[in-house]
Order: sequence, then C-alpha cells, then structure tokens
Amino acid sequence: MQLEVAAPANPLFYADAWDLGDYGMARPLPFLFCRYDFFINDEPLGFAAQLQTLQELQGQYFARAGKGVRASHLDSIVMRPREVRFGTERAIAWSVGKKIGERQSFEYDPAKDKIEPFIIDDESVVFSDFIALPRLEVLAVDDRSGPHHLGGRGAINRFRSIFRNVEGGDVDIEPSVNPQDVHKALQRWGITEFDFVLRPFNPHPPGDLSKRLSEQFSKDGIGVYRGKTEAKEGEKIQPTKDGIVASVVELADAGYGQYSLKGVTPEGHEAQIKRPKFDYEKEKNEKNQAKNRELRIIIEGDGDIANDAMVRIIAEALKGIYE
Repeated sequence: MQLEVAAPANPLFYADAWDLGDYGMARPLPFLFCRYDFFINDEPLGFAAQLQTLQELQGQYFARAGKGVRASHLDSIVMRPREVRFGTERAIAWSVGKKIGERQSFEYDPAKDKIEPFIIDDESVVFSDFIALPRLEVLAVDDRSGPHHLGGRGAINRFRSIFRNVEGGDVDIEPSVNPQDVHKALQRWGITEFDFVLRPFNPHPPGDLSKRLSEQFSKDGIGVYRGKTEAKEGEKIQPTKDGIVASVVELADAGYGQYSLKGVTPEGHEAQIKRPKFDYEKEKNEKNQAKNRELRIIIEGDGDIANDAMVRIIAEALKGIYE
C-alpha cells in the first residue's frame, strides 16, 4: 500500500518548511531578515574585513561554545564565503554547517524478527545560508529546518559560536524590524492580514480616530478587544487615513495595543511581521512595542547561493525592507 501525503495548503509560514522539490528547483523559501554587526576587539568590521574573516574561517571545523575539543565536538563550519556584485551593490554570501558525525540507526532482521541498533559515521552536513548587505548592516538567513537545514535561529547561534574563535571576535545578529520599519511596511506592502489586540485608552485619547474606537469598547464594557482582518479574495487591504487600520495603529502606537501584519512586498515576496506581546499595563506594553520584531519573508528561488541570481533576489529584498 502506498501512502500519499499532501503538502500543507499554505506552507509559507509553517515552522518547518515543506520540501517542495529537489535541491535546485524553484520553490518558496523562508528567510529571517536581520540587522547585524561583526566585531573584533569591539570594533565593527567593514565589507572587506568581514569577507576576509569569513574566508579565513572557511573550511575549518570548530566546537560549539562550552564544548570540549574532542574530534566529535568539532562539528561547526563556515562554507563558501564570497562576494556577489550587482549594479553598484556588493553582497556577501556564505553558509554555516553542522557535521552530523556519529548517529544511531536501526536495521530489521526478518529471520530473527528483531530490530538491531548500530552506529553510522555520517560525514554529511546540515546547513543554512546567509546573505548580507554590509552597507546597510542587514542580512537574510535561510529559515528552512528539517533533515537538511539548521533553521534560522539555530544557524545564527552556531555562526556566533564559530566567529568567537577569532581572537576578540563577536557578532551581533538580531532577526528584527524596528517600529519605523513596521510603519513603512504598512504603507508599502499589499496587506493581506492585519491582526491586533487593543484596550481602551486611559485617561486621554491619543487622537480622534482611536477615541471613537475606544469609546465603543467602553460603551459595551469591553476590556480587551482582539481582531483579525483579512483582505477580500484576490484583493489587498487598503488602509485609509480614517479607517479601522489607522484607528488601531493610532491606539496601539500610544501604548494601548499591539498588531501584526502579513502581506506582499513591492518586490512580490510574501512577508510577515509578528505581533509583540500584549500587556494591559500601558508602560509594559510600550516597552514591548519599542523592541525589534521578527520579520519572516518568503522568496521564490532554487535555494542555492552558489547561484548569483538567487543572491541578488535576496539582496534586493533586503534593500526593499531596510533602505
């Protein structure tokens, strides 16, 4: 009997990216967009120094922080660092990998009707790709996970550990967009979903729009209001100056709520900005809102950063978000 497993109806924002084809075939790929810096002795590195340091690390296996130096601990590696030029822009692409090493497997013996364990010495690697624009101090990291990839945050942590083997070396990589980036996304993206959590203002309204909205909550005795909006089929949400989106943003930006959004960037990529944690206490809510948020973006491509065209697509997407 042959079982058929269907891919999820909407795989784009699942934690584990669905395998949509063989390596090298075009498919939707998830990336975390980040701000970053490389440092040596607390001094930030420019383009040339970043590339040179990556090239010096290339091909060497290192142990994760806190691990010993036994051969089995030397499993983290920087691979294929290189410069990619397009127009007047310069990007850096590289991969971070983990050697699998020893792993346990099982074999069934039909004659004995037993399942026997054994150890395999596996020299293959799981990896994730990085594409950086040093001019803007931003990068994208492949967020695929599963049998062949590390996942975005796992790759970031592993790369940080590798870079600290450089004398005085450290990296700061934060998957993030700031509040200004979020406002720009509201203006530039074709919004497909807009979710929010709100509370009434107290004591003074931040504006006329939020005053009208908040008064409706108070009239019906509503303490917390949660909403989810979706665009009409085949269309995009078009925020107006006096509509529901503007009212929510005005109230939330004053510390009385939080919101998230999904949409399509001007470059045609599906993207999601997550909602910060909501707290009824205004001061705590404002602190949560001031923090950077996670941005996950889906880019169609073959997933191979050895392909200059793939690197250019990702770099242009970075420019579209952060420039």
